[in-house]
Amino acid sequence: MLAGLSLLGWPRGESALSILIYHRVLPSPDALRPGEIDAARFEAQVAFLARYFTLMTVSDAAAALRERRLPRRAACITFDDGYADNWTVAHPILARHGARATVFVATGYLNGGRMFSDTVIEFVRRVPGPVLDLSAVGMGVHPVATVEERLKAVSALQVQLKYLAPDEREAQLRRMLAALP
Repeated sequence: MLAGLSLLGWPRGESALSILIYHRVLPSPDALRPGEIDAARFEAQVAFLARYFTLMTVSDAAAALRERRLPRRAACITFDDGYADNWTVAHPILARHGARATVFVATGYLNGGRMFSDTVIEFVRRVPGPVLDLSAVGMGVHPVATVEERLKAVSALQVQLKYLAPDEREAQLRRMLAALP
């Protein structure tokens, strides 16, 4: 955390707005989601930010910028996509520290769906053996014996699916799930 403080206007105390972007706050670390913060690390970050920064919502910060009254060391905590753990895990942590956040919700998933990238992660997690053979559905063969191999498989499959049209991507995901032993 200390290495990034100069990016947040620390210790100069400049009137600059820093925006911290999160997607998820997991209850505990997840080896297949190395880029996502867990609750303990998020708690430490929020405690630090609440102590040394003026935490604001994006709308409050925008108003302060327009009115040229942005406080020193102003920061916003934001969440992209509106995962349920933003409420169940992150919100209680934010509340403990008197902090608020802005959540940008991906409305296409409000009725229980999930993003294809999450489906791929959970799909790879469920593979029982050391090899994931998706050659029958045109997705290749992927070693998955180690966490590192599983991460590579997740990345490769996400790249293969990313630029497909949404309907085609959903159909391919169904074929992948059907190919799982």
